[in-house]
Amino acid sequence: KIKWDIFWFADVHPETQTNEYLAEALLTDNYYYVRKEHTTCPYIALPASFEEYKKSLSGHARQSMTNVCNKAMKMPGIKLRKIQASAEIGPAIKEFIRLHQDRWARTGQKGALAEEAVQQFHCEVAQRLQRYLDLKQLVLDDRVIATTYSYDYGGSRGLYLPGMDLEYKSYRLGTVMIAFGIQDAINCGLKEFDFMRGDEEYKFHFTKTVRNNAAYYFAKNPLKFKVFCLLERL
Repeated sequence: KIKWDIFWFADVHPETQTNEYLAEALLTDNYYYVRKEHTTCPYIALPASFEEYKKSLSGHARQSMTNVCNKAMKMPGIKLRKIQASAEIGPAIKEFIRLHQDRWARTGQKGALAEEAVQQFHCEVAQRLQRYLDLKQLVLDDRVIATTYSYDYGGSRGLYLPGMDLEYKSYRLGTVMIAFGIQDAINCGLKEFDFMRGDEEYKFHFTKTVRNNAAYYFAKNPLKFKVFCLLERL
């Protein structure tokens, strides 16, 4: 049996019914709890067209995106691919992992996908959730130089992680792939492009709109809960 004093339930989407159900359950069972804003989650409420989206950006950001995308797509032999065939998903996920991990390896860090079990998890999930998968590659001749790994669900595209070949760093391929991802999401009739949790600087090149996931702290013992809340504020 697990023994605990304070339970921390983090990253609850602010618009999910989990908020209502969790709060009701905690009150019903006589828990002491507090709900707080937690992780920042930038997102785009997608308009009807990509041109309309670009008009929402500052003049500098709009021109920068256009210039970067044009520069990349002028490379001889370049093409954008959307992975759709089941047989291509496994190899494409491995390419994504390779590119993503190479970036972190060069800085001496592990990265989010370093563990073999995590890599295997994403390979299996991508296969099982193929109907929701959005996996894109930027291919130069026969070489994958950039990729984005996302899922579409409930009218929203959630960008999980990108991967870029650092030999082409000057082309800002992350910007290129995200711009194409936003354009494709609009073309697919999606209503939102979600950058997921985290306030990394690059996300704010595309949007200034954010929401915050919620975190719940709860306990049965009122004294321990008060002490915890005091320490947490400090």
